[in-house]
Amino acid sequence: YQCFNLAIVVIPDSVVSIGDKAFNKCSALRELTIGALVQTIGHSAFDRCSALKAVTLPDTVKSIGKGVFSKCTALKPVVIGESLLSVPDYTFDGCSSLESLTLRASIKTIGNSAFRKTSLSTITLPESMTSIGNNAFQGSRIVSVYIPDSVTIIGVNAFQECGRLKSVVIPDR
Repeated sequence: YQCFNLAIVVIPDSVVSIGDKAFNKCSALRELTIGALVQTIGHSAFDRCSALKAVTLPDTVKSIGKGVFSKCTALKPVVIGESLLSVPDYTFDGCSSLESLTLRASIKTIGNSAFRKTSLSTITLPESMTSIGNNAFQGSRIVSVYIPDSVTIIGVNAFQECGRLKSVVIPDR
């Protein structure tokens, strides 16, 4: 927490869980390697790590807490592993450089404000998706989105202030 000079973190394979706010506000953290056996990451674990550039969540990660990477303003590419079932509230909120994201087929829900104020321009939601939370993409740079027919809930203001949004495709069932 608030390790202002910490630049590199390597979580070894022996670690299975990263606790709440473990590296919160480590503003110099730019490189992160998450061990292959990590299963859970607590809320706000990497919140406000403003120098963090990229994240790959291994396939073993089954759950992450709210706001895990919130306000990581340098974060660009993110790869989410095969086991994660949801993108919780505020996960990437305020990640203003986030342009690229791979959502796997395992993802069922996107939480409230999960991608609020990001630079994502396009996103393909997996066919397994069932709900999109309130303000999920608010203020993002999203241009187009395909929402699969498996989605039954689109939250309040999910695409509010998406001034570049030109195309939303929702197929008939």
